[in-house]
Amino acid sequence: LALPELEKRNLKATFFLITKYVKRGYWIDSGVRRDLFGWDKAREIYHAGHEIGSHTKTHADMTKQKTNVKRELKDSYNRIKKELSISDGMTIAWPYWRSTEEARSIAARYYIAARSGSGVFESYVNKNGTDIAGVTGGFYSVNSFGIRREELLKPWEWYCSRMYAEGGWFVLNFHGVTDPSVKREWLGWEPLTLQDFRYVLDYVIQEGFWIAPFGTVARYARERESAMVFLLSGSGSNVVFTVEDGLDDEDYNQQLSIEVIVPPSWHEVKVTQAGRLIAHRQRENHIYCSLLPNSTDVVVQRVIH
Repeated sequence: LALPELEKRNLKATFFLITKYVKRGYWIDSGVRRDLFGWDKAREIYHAGHEIGSHTKTHADMTKQKTNVKRELKDSYNRIKKELSISDGMTIAWPYWRSTEEARSIAARYYIAARSGSGVFESYVNKNGTDIAGVTGGFYSVNSFGIRREELLKPWEWYCSRMYAEGGWFVLNFHGVTDPSVKREWLGWEPLTLQDFRYVLDYVIQEGFWIAPFGTVARYARERESAMVFLLSGSGSNVVFTVEDGLDDEDYNQQLSIEVIVPPSWHEVKVTQAGRLIAHRQRENHIYCSLLPNSTDVVVQRVIH
């Protein structure tokens, strides 16, 4: 139910998989049978432009002493890479939203970011405190907000708007979507009705948010935090600079939004990176464009007719 609604709106999401049970087709969750989709469906989702992430191997609680954390993280990572031939960085969602410092340290060997959270509105707000726009727990404990029916009755839209105003990100997570045709064993925990799921999607679209998979936003946030701009030269006709984030370009390849202020007399410019023309917007003498932070030369050149 969820995938067609996302596709209709040209939205891309992240699907976190518990890998051990995919082959047999179901998982027993505290006595409840939950049917799972297979690797063929995972490939279809991935090749449609969505992200496939890990939800560990068996959904074990990472805070329990008996849990073999390294095996849970490594085995799931290797299985997804093998089945989907994923070449760039992968993300993970902690079971029950919980992790430990040791688990986060191990996760950093395999994943570029990890989704944490609390699953209920009050805990989400309290956990973030006043800095709701930041990654308060680091990239291996990114807070998320589990949307259930009861959460839709609270002012979650206000937090979305505040997050946007503060330049932060809001991770919305869903455990299931249902309508009268869906069997009980096809449902995840605390599913939303299809009507409510559509409402959430339509709300974030109409608000004009940048909406992207978890891993895409994690890359952007980390690159933005790490990036530096180096001015190489400037004259009456052009400005030359580079943008560098110091990260592995194989895993971190998101474009960053750059604002360049040029002299007021530059009524028209062209922007190139490594000799290739880059699309840009111009408002008076403010130039806005998206660039890869890969150390190649960026030239903003005045155009005179």
